[in-house]
Amino acid sequence: MPKSADKVIVTNQAALRTKYGAGFQKIVAAVNALVAADKKRGLTTKLVYLDSAADMKKLKAPRVAKATDPKQNKRAVDGVFKALEPDYLVLLGAVDVVPHQDLDNPSMTPPTPTTTPIRRRSATCPMLATPATARTCVTSHSRRAWSAGCLT
Repeated sequence: MPKSADKVIVTNQAALRTKYGAGFQKIVAAVNALVAADKKRGLTTKLVYLDSAADMKKLKAPRVAKATDPKQNKRAVDGVFKALEPDYLVLLGAVDVVPHQDLDNPSMTPPTPTTTPIRRRSATCPMLATPATARTCVTSHSRRAWSAGCLT
């Protein structure tokens, strides 16, 4: 299927209504204003409710039945993305509206010497002054030192 939207905004209508009550209409008005502004800029923007049977059926994507289920939301968002192939994908709402998929961030955990070779020495780390002390540096530094850039 060819691309049918430049930007797709996905959200959960029931979760927004529960969270914002009467304020939901203000959100819809703001999204409609964004869609109109995007149109003036030459962008096609579509709003898709992940919990809408009609919206999701048109896209042949799975509907979110339980708003708090991250896996259902991930599958639904993937289905919308596959169907519409947008350049931009916007999740409208915080994690209580469209739960995010929890992932481990490998950049936040220092590697062990057995899994990641040290490619070059850092001038900012005295432990890396010689290759012989490099292994000691990796194993003895704290997460804070690692994230501060001691090992490069």
